[in-house]
Amino acid sequence: MAAMPPADSTSALRQHVIVVGAYSTSVRLVEELSRAGEQLLVLAHGDVTSDVVTEVQALGGHVIMADNVRESHLRLAGVERAKAVVILGDDDVRAIR
Repeated sequence: MAAMPPADSTSALRQHVIVVGAYSTSVRLVEELSRAGEQLLVLAHGDVTSDVVTEVQALGGHVIMADNVRESHLRLAGVERAKAVVILGDDDVRAIR
C-alpha cells in the first residue's frame, strides 16, 4: 500500500486542507469541503478500500497512500503550506500519535 504520488503532483497545492484518514466520514467531509471550493489532499492509511479512494479522487481530491502516517508523508502532502489538517479515525489514541 505504499503508493505515493510524485512530489511535483502535490507541490503546487497551497492553502489546501489535508484530511488524515480515509473512511466513509472522510468522503462526506471531502464532499462538503469540495463544495466549499477547498483544495483537498487525503492521506490514506490502514485498511482503506479502493471505493473510498475512487470517491475522493472523483471529488477532485488528491490521495497519498501510506501504511502509517509519518512525517515524510505529511511533508509530501504539503503540511507546511496547508490551511488546515483534519485527523479522522475511530481510535483517539492512534490519532494523536
